[in-house]
Amino acid sequence: MNVKLRMLSAGVLFFIGGQMVTAQKTKPKKDTIKNIEEVVIVNLGYTKMKKENTTSDVASVKAEDIESTPGATVQQALTGKLAGVDISFGSGQPGSSNFRVDIRGTNTINGTTTPLYVLDGVPISSSAFQLLDPNSFEEVGVIKDIATAAQYGASGGAGVVLLTSKKGRARQRALVTYTGQFGVSTRANDKVTLMNSNEWNTFRRRIGLNNPYTNLPYTDQDIATLSGRNTDWKKLVFQNGTFSQHDFAVTGGSDTFNYFTQLGYLSQDGIIRGSDYERTSAVINLFAKPSDKFTIQFNNTIAYGDRNNVSSEGAINLNNPVVATFLAPPSDEPFLPNGQYNTGAGKIGGNALETINTRIGNRKELKIVSSVAGTYQIVKNLSARQFVGIDHTSYNTEGYTNPNTYLGSITTPGNAGALSRGNSQISSIINNTSLTYRNTFAEKHDLSATALYEYFYKTVRSFGYTGYGLNNLYNNSPSGILVSANTLPSVTGGKTNYHRVAFMGNVNYVYDGKYSFNGSIRRESASNFGSNFKWGTFYGVGGAWLLHKEDFMSSISFINELKPRVTYGEAGNPIDIESISPYQTSQYYGTGSYAGATTLVPTVPGNDNYKWEVAKELNVGVDFAVWNNRISGSLSYYNRKTSDLYITYSLSGTTGFSAINNFNGGEMQNRGYEVSLNLNVIRTKDTSLSLFGNFTQVKNKILSLGGVNEFEQGTSIIRVGLPYGSHYIVGWGGVDSSNGQPLYYDVNGNLTNVYSDANATANWGSFKPEIFGGFGAEFKYKSFTATANFRYKAKYYRFNNESYFMENPNFAQYNQSTVMNNMWTTPGQVTDIQSYLYPRQFSSKDIEDASFLRLQEVRLNYHIAGNFLGFMNGIDIFAIGNNLYTWTKWTGLDPDDSNNIGSYEYPFSRTITFGCKLNF
Repeated sequence: MNVKLRMLSAGVLFFIGGQMVTAQKTKPKKDTIKNIEEVVIVNLGYTKMKKENTTSDVASVKAEDIESTPGATVQQALTGKLAGVDISFGSGQPGSSNFRVDIRGTNTINGTTTPLYVLDGVPISSSAFQLLDPNSFEEVGVIKDIATAAQYGASGGAGVVLLTSKKGRARQRALVTYTGQFGVSTRANDKVTLMNSNEWNTFRRRIGLNNPYTNLPYTDQDIATLSGRNTDWKKLVFQNGTFSQHDFAVTGGSDTFNYFTQLGYLSQDGIIRGSDYERTSAVINLFAKPSDKFTIQFNNTIAYGDRNNVSSEGAINLNNPVVATFLAPPSDEPFLPNGQYNTGAGKIGGNALETINTRIGNRKELKIVSSVAGTYQIVKNLSARQFVGIDHTSYNTEGYTNPNTYLGSITTPGNAGALSRGNSQISSIINNTSLTYRNTFAEKHDLSATALYEYFYKTVRSFGYTGYGLNNLYNNSPSGILVSANTLPSVTGGKTNYHRVAFMGNVNYVYDGKYSFNGSIRRESASNFGSNFKWGTFYGVGGAWLLHKEDFMSSISFINELKPRVTYGEAGNPIDIESISPYQTSQYYGTGSYAGATTLVPTVPGNDNYKWEVAKELNVGVDFAVWNNRISGSLSYYNRKTSDLYITYSLSGTTGFSAINNFNGGEMQNRGYEVSLNLNVIRTKDTSLSLFGNFTQVKNKILSLGGVNEFEQGTSIIRVGLPYGSHYIVGWGGVDSSNGQPLYYDVNGNLTNVYSDANATANWGSFKPEIFGGFGAEFKYKSFTATANFRYKAKYYRFNNESYFMENPNFAQYNQSTVMNNMWTTPGQVTDIQSYLYPRQFSSKDIEDASFLRLQEVRLNYHIAGNFLGFMNGIDIFAIGNNLYTWTKWTGLDPDDSNNIGSYEYPFSRTITFGCKLNF
């Protein structure tokens, strides 16, 4: 059979008549072209195989869809592009690692929601993605089905993200590539309209407040005078940030050696003054074939980042500059006549400006991911592979609050600023040894089997201190810390170790090129599990049928591919040892006191039955392509149940403890559909137009809570029968037009003017979206390409805690939203803003529909082919717009966030960049 083999990360090859030749040097005869079929090799983690023979649900994004995306993380390039993968960001601050990736919804209450990230076979910490250059990746794949994720045992239950870095080019001259881009970031529009000075002071007088500058009742002259003072705090706090990124890569090789090297540099100024991020990275990947039987691959990624952060980011705190921007009174002056900041008690805007320009909040980051893999062909069909990889991340933090500032004067203890230093290190090593057998029997039986032993070790170490009562003569130096009985420094730190050992077997079998079977089993032990559950068994099986290859399908000429597939598997979901202690399985002690003396007291009750959460899933799908591949895509349905959920379990007071926090006792179900579709509308020599999109629906339900029916968790309720993230609050019933009194719903749905927490209900939706996805189009005409990508979320509800402050006369010392001009004042007036005579309560009024449609990205590219100046080989000139516009009912800063409450997070910016790619 004539086959064209395309290796996604190793170039394009042809197998014609049993001989391997390079695609660049050999052209097949015309009579054989029609018999050539494309074969795509996909990465499944521990194994690689032909895509047509996989049974797995694996989605991927290639290099061309990742490269040059304005932003520091690859997640920003993936948003909306993969069915079943919901990505949300909790901060738009440059270099932030505050993002959330949910694969097929949330499958846990207190367990790990973060998927396992694997870079070139090395499991890496999820907390440092901002240090990885997206331009260094050849492919990003996501394992969505549990059957395939079961290869990773107790770490695969939340899904697996496979990152493949770029590799060298065999038998190629050195290719030198430079990619550079420059751009500007601006604050994206929001729906918040604030009062001007006239409106704010008039509103204050209406509700009976005094002039804040004289503490006397307002006069008409006061209003007129203050109306001439309108400070635009947004202009003083926000700025247009600049963005630049440069990547320089060299790749090439011979039959026995190839290489890929890349240097990258990114510099990004935030849209809030004083925030920025700088990253320098390097990738060195080498491949050698010393003999016909032995190959070795050496991969290295090194990156260093330097980030300056804003104060109290994402917190309802007046030190947060975003809070100050919206709440600072418009008639406050930012500066005193002598040019100094106008600071002091109640001077929100002036205090924020001073803090932005004097406070230091810096974090320096280093990441190293390195691995070496050697493969030896023992005999014809049997090979051995040894793999060793390390992941190391370290952080050094520095904080300084100047004692001569207003913030420094209210910092306790000492009322003279604070200085902090901290260091944390997250290091891991993985070692696995495997044997793989591959053979083809009777030209119809293709068999591949792998046996593997793996050891993994991870350690987390940290140390830090904060000193107070600073001597301003020492500036930002630890020498200025005052150590006394009233200003003792605070010291933090710890060390955590984790070990895992596993044995795994994997089998892939294909009969007659049409019937595929994949299976794996893994036996694993982890150090953080209880003594009664030190070992667990995880497995996955799957089958696929290439229906279009059957003889009886030959008459249906319009079908190019039709592959039904089904998998079933079981994987685990552990805690994340970077955030939760792994030592809760045994009793241990902490510092206490008795009769004035220091003692040891029990602090953890221990749990010998502690184990992993168990995720079991049935996955059914079909891949298809019709009409000469003009329409192609996939459809999947899955039913996942996660049992032994980590929940808090109450204990008898006689034990000395109120509860145990790591009890395995709940069950949750996730069911859903995923659709991916590609449509080639126009396909001619010079012109093409393609449409693409994906749709995901996830229905979540809590099935059991291990003996109880419900418990509250923050502003949501965990209740059997409801989806995770269900809001739990008293229902808002509007305003009584006769007297301006707020109305609420009781638990029976009746209107009442009495607010009571006892009337809280869960009728207000969930902060986890039920529907999400993305779509777009690509148009090509000769050398010009234009691409647009949209993303969306629906059935998605969040608390707007921002409006609670800006639409509340109880907080009229702060600026208010202009909607407060519609506050009830006259009997018979119909409005949704209650009279100031009644307190504003937290109710379902604060829950808003956060569903949105966002124009995520637009790319324009012009390619100039040919040689230039004798040494250049092609130029691409491009422009990229990111986060361009959002359609939403949400009235806060950004509807898309990684948590359930809008709380003045650092806004995500709109970025426009221009760049070029030069090949030498």
